[in-house]
Amino acid sequence: MRRSAAPAAVASTPGAGRAGCPGGAAGIERGELDGRLDPDQAIDQLAGPLIYRRLLAGRTFGADYVRGLVGDFLRAHGPRP
Repeated sequence: MRRSAAPAAVASTPGAGRAGCPGGAAGIERGELDGRLDPDQAIDQLAGPLIYRRLLAGRTFGADYVRGLVGDFLRAHGPRP
């Protein structure tokens, strides 16, 4: 079974924001993410599907799956006018 390196990459991202949210606080400060975003909730939303898919469903995921997940997250939590 092929393993994905994505969770390790997420966990070791330099400049992780508060509560371990990779770049969460920095992304908010730079205006790349909605200022109302809770970094704790953000990491749950990003890591949850990966953990579920790998540990509970016993399925793997590739780079396309992770890119789609992150893209959906950014569309939902991008800066608001």
